[in-house]
Amino acid sequence: MKKLVIKDNLTSLELVTEINKFRKKEGNKNELLHKNLLTIIRDEFEIEISRLEIQPSTYKSSRGKEYPLFILTLNQAKQVLMRESKFVRRAIIQYIEKLEQALKGTAKVEMTKLPFEYKVEVKNQSELIKIYQTENKTYYIKAKDLWRKLEINQYFRSWINKRIEKYDFIEEFDFINMKDDYALTLDMVKELCIIENTINSKLIKKYIIIFERHLKEEQMLMVEQMKERFKNKKVAYILNHNSAVRKCANEVIEFTNSLNIGKVITSLNKEKIVNLCVMLKAYAFPIEMDKKFGINEDGLIEFNYYPIIQV
Repeated sequence: MKKLVIKDNLTSLELVTEINKFRKKEGNKNELLHKNLLTIIRDEFEIEISRLEIQPSTYKSSRGKEYPLFILTLNQAKQVLMRESKFVRRAIIQYIEKLEQALKGTAKVEMTKLPFEYKVEVKNQSELIKIYQTENKTYYIKAKDLWRKLEINQYFRSWINKRIEKYDFIEEFDFINMKDDYALTLDMVKELCIIENTINSKLIKKYIIIFERHLKEEQMLMVEQMKERFKNKKVAYILNHNSAVRKCANEVIEFTNSLNIGKVITSLNKEKIVNLCVMLKAYAFPIEMDKKFGINEDGLIEFNYYPIIQV
């Protein structure tokens, strides 16, 4: 018995072979020519072909000459059969259903669990689906990658265009057109996974959720490390520039004395002024860091550490 080859499509050449096999079993001696089947396909899928959702391919004969053919999804192959007799149609549909069941079986074997679990380093694990990153650190997934992983029984353009139109996805917000592909936001991918509602889609959705959770934890850790680094830099700046702070304090003292307010600045008051300058310097330092590290005003880091300088 010939082993069933598991696949998610049929070429027009394979389809015409199956049609003629069951025509012969039915007792129909009229053999369907491949070129006539191509005419039927062009008529049946005129709109899809005009939109380039179904594109012709070629094959080489035993003599090395190239001939045209079409590659059809299993659902499209069923649609072509509507012009065949009930016997032929039923026999080939049963054959196609066997292919579909075989595909589902392989999907269960290949994707029974995620390649990593939460709290495990993502970068050290195998990828379930490739997640890309833009220069401004926006993450996205290519639509063709998702289409392949979900094992959609439709042509790529047909599937993605229908989903975008039906579920009102917005260009430049949910996705970006990339000539022959689309960059999909992770949120859009999760929505598509919910819509498809298959084993693969559920696993991909969970994969993305865990990826985002892990990413958030990494970002929080980086913020804490950044705060500590800035804190250490700030303290080091203060301790290494005491002479500059003292000079500033002396200028303040000289200025207040010149005001002739009837009081002399004592050493105790001088110490207070120096410490005040240090405190002001501590708060001013993040502003100086803003130019170097790109910290905005909302991101200024303040903490209660004011070294006491002995005068």
